[in-house]
Amino acid sequence: MESSKARLFDVSNLSCLVGSLFVLLKMVTGSNIFLILFLLTAGTAMLLEKSEHKIKVILYFTPWAYATKFYFTQTSLFTVLTLAYCLIMLLTILLDRTQIPSYYVISMLLFVSYILFSLMMNASTSLKGAVSFLANFAAVYLAILFVEKPDAFKTYARTYAAGLTVSSLIAMFGSFIPTIRQYLDSYFTGYTVHTAGHLYNRFSGLDIDPNYYAIQVLIGLSCLVMIIMARKGKAIDYVLGMALIVFGLLSLSKMFLLSLGLLLSFVFLFLFKNDLKQLGKILVLLTALFCIGWVYAKDYFYEAFLFRFLSQGTDASSLTTGRSTIWFHYLYGITENTKWMMFGNGVTGEYLNDEISHNMYLIAWYYLGLVGILIALQLFFQMNTVLRSNLKRQTSLSFFHYSSISLILLLVANFALDSFIMHYFGVHLFLVLVGINSLAKSSEFEKKSRLMMQSNE
Repeated sequence: MESSKARLFDVSNLSCLVGSLFVLLKMVTGSNIFLILFLLTAGTAMLLEKSEHKIKVILYFTPWAYATKFYFTQTSLFTVLTLAYCLIMLLTILLDRTQIPSYYVISMLLFVSYILFSLMMNASTSLKGAVSFLANFAAVYLAILFVEKPDAFKTYARTYAAGLTVSSLIAMFGSFIPTIRQYLDSYFTGYTVHTAGHLYNRFSGLDIDPNYYAIQVLIGLSCLVMIIMARKGKAIDYVLGMALIVFGLLSLSKMFLLSLGLLLSFVFLFLFKNDLKQLGKILVLLTALFCIGWVYAKDYFYEAFLFRFLSQGTDASSLTTGRSTIWFHYLYGITENTKWMMFGNGVTGEYLNDEISHNMYLIAWYYLGLVGILIALQLFFQMNTVLRSNLKRQTSLSFFHYSSISLILLLVANFALDSFIMHYFGVHLFLVLVGINSLAKSSEFEKKSRLMMQSNE
């Protein structure tokens, strides 16, 4: 119990709580002094926390990025916080003389060099944008060096889910407070669904777009589901999970609804085969949630989602809300230009024809080219290699195992989103890699090694 209390009131958890209060006070008063206090609180926590827990501050405040700005047109303090984290971790590595594999250093240097090279590929790319892009991946790169216990995934997932839930609650109930409503309106773009008789507002938490908010909710929810299916879940995981389902549905995102259906289908099939008791708990909770929704919001969800799926027609362009047409524009534009196809048009450059691609794979190809994608992939694989070494796991990746849920949803849902260039992509990548290596089933080699150790004892 003492250990549990210590974890509950550790430095990073307290800084997240106090930091949330400072951001809320900024919304209420409009005073930027509270954002400075927020930055100082978060930065102090990263200085004082243990190396493996410093990343918790980044995880918690990822959904708050748009709300932590002096002015909407300026750089988010989340980017400043990420850069501060990278600097603190580099100092920690130097002071502690942390050993880093040479191949790991080379993989990052290669990635950084290519991104800087991309600045020369297009005069419209910005140094500030490239630095922000690199900072997101550098934070993950450095954090992975200090993940040494599989149980750390539970802490990371809960911290991220808590940050999403608290920020969503502030956005929901703050809309009834004039000063907070005014603050949100200063950067928020309203998204609505207008049916035959009603106008429905789409919820997006503290984000500016309900679809990008929905993918964050989806990754947080999938990580909690992985913990529960590994039989390591606690009451807080169920509470956070149910809250995130509600918030995700309020976004009225077709991507979220389809991905949620995929997630629940996987959960039901897996638990039906392996854990009927756990399946019973989840069915009771989902049934209760469904009954409450049916009583209080039947028309809202039924009409809005039905309209979203069917009102614009049944052809591919209508079902994808025009995205499939944009995808073909990008595919044609990239393949027609040899330079773009091989080396991309430069990170943080303009969109093709001023259109967002609505596809993670196409925007990565357009920005990086085939050469850049290969360099990025080698960095991701090296991260995974170091993580497996730190955790002493010889895991076996299987798309039919619950440890791959977040990876599957990340790959599937981002067919409709440009997540690769968003501030939260690095965090999602971190959660996916740690989740896979912490919860994946052991390979035959690892099982034999454990048996040999037990026999020697």
